[in-house]
Amino acid sequence: MVSRSQTDQTSSAPIDEWWRFCSIDGTAALAINDAGQITGGYGAGNCRGFLRQPNGNFVNFEVHSELHPEYIPWTSPQAINLLGQITGLYFDTDSSGSSIERGFLRQPDGTIIRFDPPDSVRTTPRAINLFGQIAGYYRDTNSVVHGFVRQPNGTLVTFDPSGSTDTEAVSINAEGQITGFYLGSDGAYHGFVRKRDGTFCTFDAPNSQGTFAQSINFFGQVTGYYFDGSTYHGFLRGSR
Repeated sequence: MVSRSQTDQTSSAPIDEWWRFCSIDGTAALAINDAGQITGGYGAGNCRGFLRQPNGNFVNFEVHSELHPEYIPWTSPQAINLLGQITGLYFDTDSSGSSIERGFLRQPDGTIIRFDPPDSVRTTPRAINLFGQIAGYYRDTNSVVHGFVRQPNGTLVTFDPSGSTDTEAVSINAEGQITGFYLGSDGAYHGFVRKRDGTFCTFDAPNSQGTFAQSINFFGQVTGYYFDGSTYHGFLRGSR
């Protein structure tokens, strides 16, 4: 069910964040914006989205299948920006009836916008910035994972660092810089920063056998974790 890279969870692979995708019975709060609004998922056997306002009031929401709205919905919010826009993923079906995971954008007025990169069977939005740019990753029909950025006008751009067979974009800042990690041709994971102009900087933490960038701030500083051969450690990469 989890729409990650689906790689084997070996010691040099990313930590399996199954809980991010509401595969538990209960409540998972996943993101908070600077206004104090919180989003996440809850449920028992299926998942619904929620928005908790600063005054404690809740708005619950679901994204229904476009072709089969009668199906039980499964909705997993992942991120919220200062304007209250929420992005995440939900279960749908394609024209053949096969289950797929699609991306959504929930506007502050409750309007739902569905989206997918071309040839996607599993779309996983992970971050949204102040301007409504959304970053994430998707699995194509050949089971290859790519990064994407969705612009506020709906334009989708897909990307991969050179040699990548698995690109996972997980954070975007207000400058449009994106960070995440990718599986290189050498069989190891490396961190990357994609600049606004589409160019890449790739990097590894010292003594790393796998570097997994997780978040980037306004100044371009990146944090995440890495594996040194025996255990995981945190890192901070300065702005460049």
